[in-house]
Amino acid sequence: MGDFYVLIEFKIKGMKNKRLLFQLVCLIVSLFPFKEIFSQSLTEPPQKKIVSVRLLKNTIRSVGDFKAGDNWCQTWAADDNVYTMLDDGFGFNNGSTKYNNVPVRIAGNPNSFLATELTEGYPKYEYKGGWYAYGIISVDSILYTSVSITQTGGFNYFRGNKLFYSEDFGKSWFNHNGNPAKKEQWDIQEEKVFFWHEDPVIRDSVEGYAFSWISFCQNGQDNAHADKIGDPYIYLYSPEPAESWKLNLARVKKDSIRFKKSYEYFAGFDEDHHPAWTSQIKNRGVIYEFPNDNDWGWYSWQPSVVWNENLGYYIMVNYGSRFGRTRGSLPGNYWNDYMHDETCSIGFWYAEHPWGPWNQIFYEPFFYPISNKDRAYQLKLSPKWIEDDGKTMYLIWSDAKDSWTTHYLWNHMKITFQVE
Repeated sequence: MGDFYVLIEFKIKGMKNKRLLFQLVCLIVSLFPFKEIFSQSLTEPPQKKIVSVRLLKNTIRSVGDFKAGDNWCQTWAADDNVYTMLDDGFGFNNGSTKYNNVPVRIAGNPNSFLATELTEGYPKYEYKGGWYAYGIISVDSILYTSVSITQTGGFNYFRGNKLFYSEDFGKSWFNHNGNPAKKEQWDIQEEKVFFWHEDPVIRDSVEGYAFSWISFCQNGQDNAHADKIGDPYIYLYSPEPAESWKLNLARVKKDSIRFKKSYEYFAGFDEDHHPAWTSQIKNRGVIYEFPNDNDWGWYSWQPSVVWNENLGYYIMVNYGSRFGRTRGSLPGNYWNDYMHDETCSIGFWYAEHPWGPWNQIFYEPFFYPISNKDRAYQLKLSPKWIEDDGKTMYLIWSDAKDSWTTHYLWNHMKITFQVE
């Protein structure tokens, strides 16, 4: 073929008659499939697939003193620190105060980091039960966190949340309405809460509420990937209240995060698998259904979704928590407030967009990172600790084993993905 091109080039250069030149070109085009050749050369190489994940249990680190806390939702901020929310604990340094929730700054790397509780400007949610933070995000150097409110003073299903923000990396915090957060920390008047008693769904005579606890899609440092591709939206996930294995999604433009009327809700896919959106929360759809073993409680399937720049995918880790022994007076097992009689499940998924379509990489019904005594839950991915090739990330989780006395602190391990 190379000799043929040389011959053609020689003949064309030697031609003076443009008509003959045109006829020769037409002949060449008719004889050879240039369309296929050009399409193959101009088309981007096929997107690689993530085919498996390895949990490197020999890399496990547990950081913090006795009963440090749990949850550990995270965001990677503009100051290059990770900010996380600690729930129901005394903090990394075993302080004298037990908090329902408090922000924590993580400075460093997986092998050595400094954790600092940011208590000065944050509402003082001492341990009285009822206020838990499950979502945090950094956008344009502003931190936002969502604090969910339970039905009673103890730990049980949520009825809504507040949205706080900080413009100085956690030194001071404000409610979505601009008032100092400390002033309104316990106030649940309608204008001082955010999502509140949304679209009640009844199961076992109990009302569950949409978007009462949320997690944010982590789109790179300080939302940089969204800015890079020109996506003006922030994305929020929440389990369907009465069927937790079904995942809901909302979005809002980044300059309107504080205004609930600006939110839109995923309503379904069209035949080309493009997402449709609605302003009516009652018309929301489901972006994904996780394995339904029929014993998942409401405290399940709250995802951690992180953009992985080098792999070119959003990576999700998620889990199901099984309902356990009866505790409290709520009817039915689904709303039971104790879900740590057994360890959680674990699964990983990947997608090109925050809404999917999601492809399963791995799923196991029982997650035992250390021993068969583990009672793991609240699985997270670090949005910052991603190695250069993108194939190495870090998994963080909480553990309730031995009645919250052994690994009720920050636990993490290295995980690696195989790509083909």
